[in-house]
Amino acid sequence: MRTLRRYPDGHCLVSVQSRGRPAADVLADMVEGLLIANQLHGVAAASSRARMLEMLAGAPPRAA
Repeated sequence: MRTLRRYPDGHCLVSVQSRGRPAADVLADMVEGLLIANQLHGVAAASSRARMLEMLAGAPPRAA
């Protein structure tokens, strides 16, 4: 449902299939793609994931 393409110049493209899928699943795949593209793991990934999903849900972001 998600692909990641890295280019020689360092750029990265995240593609997510949206057709026929619930919006929440599409957004979750987009967030995971961003975490992978930016090579975030562990606590950094968990914190970034939570903040991005909060923002996408319309919740005000927490202070860092």
